[in-house]
Amino acid sequence: MDDFDEAGLSYRAPEFDFHMKLFNDQQLIEQDDGDPGFGLFKSIDGYVSWSVLPLRLTSMGHDFAEAISEKSVWEKVKKELSGATMSNLVSVSVGLAQAYAKQKFGLS
Repeated sequence: MDDFDEAGLSYRAPEFDFHMKLFNDQQLIEQDDGDPGFGLFKSIDGYVSWSVLPLRLTSMGHDFAEAISEKSVWEKVKKELSGATMSNLVSVSVGLAQAYAKQKFGLS
């Protein structure tokens, strides 16, 4: 978790919890052993704790990461889809990356 802190991301921040839940909901991440969850546990009184679990990007997670690593895709998504749902962000980003790749190689 120190890597996150060094990158300016705090796993203690509510936004981190929120985004990890979205990634999990969209099946972009999963535990290595296939068990559900990503290491966040909340008690009935609201106490939050983290367990360090081995996580991996799923195939769709890799597709999404590759898509948004393309500068043209990421710029278009940020400009046109601010406030969009996570499922729309994933599908549009992957679709744009595929369209740009087809255009790049002269495929239609």
